[in-house]
Amino acid sequence: PGLIEDGKASVKMFNLLLRVYDRSAYMTRLWLAYRSMRERYQIEPDAETFAILTNAFARRGEFERAYAISEHALKKGVELDADSVCFQLVTAAKKRDYQWTKIFLQQLKKRLVRPTVQVRAAFAYA
Repeated sequence: PGLIEDGKASVKMFNLLLRVYDRSAYMTRLWLAYRSMRERYQIEPDAETFAILTNAFARRGEFERAYAISEHALKKGVELDADSVCFQLVTAAKKRDYQWTKIFLQQLKKRLVRPTVQVRAAFAYA
């Protein structure tokens, strides 16, 4: 339900596709599907779309790209959920990338989001 709307693909369908590509480590296909969603089908990404993308890149240690996507989302008026920003922060801390850990922490503070238990645990771990 909700995957096809008025005979056209919906953002929900693309989010499912993006999750499949993320879980199977097909980053090129993930990015192409995202671009196709926007350019070919004129479907605007939602908060879930941006969360999938930022988490996928953070999971692979591509923090600069994850950050750029989250900033792009903000410019589009889409606010990422706290779990997504916290995931990026925790991932950077676990990979001992302290520069990006600090940047993601500043991003949390800028958004006035309280760090989750996982964030506090990551700092204890690092």
